[in-house]
Amino acid sequence: MHISYVKLFRDEDGIIRDTQEANGELRFLHHQIALLKDALEREMETVDNLHELLKGVRRIALELNNEILKGDHAKTKE
Repeated sequence: MHISYVKLFRDEDGIIRDTQEANGELRFLHHQIALLKDALEREMETVDNLHELLKGVRRIALELNNEILKGDHAKTKE
């Protein structure tokens, strides 16, 4: 396995106490995860926007329905 990334952990004296190694595949997976998270966040924003739009349309429809019912109610009283 070819290691393309090594992180060294040193103590106060500069002595290496631990390392972390990652190959290209792991870095590629992290990149893919980041891309998927970004795409998911955009989709969630779109869903939120559509939800707000739907709420607005429902409110307008309810208002129009109430106006129509008031108009019908006024006609039946005449």
